[in-house]
Amino acid sequence: MMLMTKNKLFSAVVFDMDGVVIDTRKPIEAFWHTVAGEHNIVISTETMERQIHGCPARQTVYALFP
Repeated sequence: MMLMTKNKLFSAVVFDMDGVVIDTRKPIEAFWHTVAGEHNIVISTETMERQIHGCPARQTVYALFP
């Protein structure tokens, strides 16, 4: 499939879904700390590693908000 944008032809598109190309670690942590803080929940470093990084959002929500 070819993609055309602003008169430029692209033959490939990269989707970075796990932070390999772009470091998304800090924004992900900031997001979850903000959401948890709104519900008076403090996320430990261990919880961040075990329940957030590399986990589907649905799993994280169930872990943080049982």
